[in-house]
Amino acid sequence: HARSVHCLALGHGSGASAGDNILLTGSRDHTIKVWDLRTHACEHTLSGHTGSVTCIGSHGWRLVSGGGYNRGVDDDEVLSVDTSLKLWDLRRLGARGRTAPVWSRQAPSPTEPPQPFGQQPPGDPVLSLQLTESKLLTSHGGKQWTARIWDLATEC
Repeated sequence: HARSVHCLALGHGSGASAGDNILLTGSRDHTIKVWDLRTHACEHTLSGHTGSVTCIGSHGWRLVSGGGYNRGVDDDEVLSVDTSLKLWDLRRLGARGRTAPVWSRQAPSPTEPPQPFGQQPPGDPVLSLQLTESKLLTSHGGKQWTARIWDLATEC
């Protein structure tokens, strides 16, 4: 990573290394890296967040990541806030050109008024998440601290 690592999780490979343990790391450089624990090598880099990757979770083929504050190099200035949740399919990592998330959702702030059609309301950064087989639990900061439960059966 080019900047500090904010989160990590263990997962299982699903391509040629099916069944092998992998380490997933999320960074302030806006990327997620997939590491092979046998070779200690970075096998894949996932890009798609516009701010720090603040939390990640893995369950089966699913990898979910949450975005947070994008700070300047000096760490003092907040440049933007990434309020997105992204779902990645670990089975697609070996496929050429398949490193884009398969699902992305914003976490709008519950205190913001409705926005005009087509505009995304300001959101809340994702602070933590827990992924299960059918649910995603998240916590958010911002103007109002919230916790949410996402039903993956209806979201995906």
